Amino acid sequence: MSVWFKYAGDKDITTGHPGGSSLFTLPVTGGGGFPPAGSFNSLIEDIEYPVANGGGTISVVHPDSLIGYSTPSETCDVTIRNDGSGGTYEDWANVTDVKAKAYGVFAYEFNDVINYITITGNCTGSSNYQNGTCTVTFYHDGSYGSYSATTAYSYAPYYTTFFSEECMDENSNTYTTIYLSDGNGGYFT
Repeated sequence: MSVWFKYAGDKDITTGHPGGSSLFTLPVTGGGGFPPAGSFNSLIEDIEYPVANGGGTISVVHPDSLIGYSTPSETCDVTIRNDGSGGTYEDWANVTDVKAKAYGVFAYEFNDVINYITITGNCTGSSNYQNGTCTVTFYHDGSYGSYSATTAYSYAPYYTTFFSEECMDENSNTYTTIYLSDGNGGYFT
């Protein structure tokens, strides 16, 4: 960057002679007037600490398939730094205040968990039958673990057959019992 200075009664600051003007050529630094690279810009507090950047995880297990899923378990404070050319970046290498997510914070949700009903037949014993689905939601427990809550039950429609059985009474007569959904999580015969 070049700057011209003109002085009326002063000496030329480059030659020492009275009057005149001078041309200074100054090196351009700091990205053309932008804050220097790596300098502090701002701070984001209590942001989810991504696993890809070093954050921890908890595992939750699907109640039916027993397949485990990992979900981020920590929050942190991350510094936003200037990149020297007018932009910014998140400094994940130097995070602070890393802690477990707070108690009750959402962790993971399964919307396809099978809701079972146990039915004891007249002559076939007890068995479990699919009776719709429910949602199981996992929440952080505040100390790198989780707890779950089951909600949003959806039951088998009214009059859906769970099973039927053919039994014999004490007089050797056979009879059939059909077990049907009542549409509200129970059954009738």
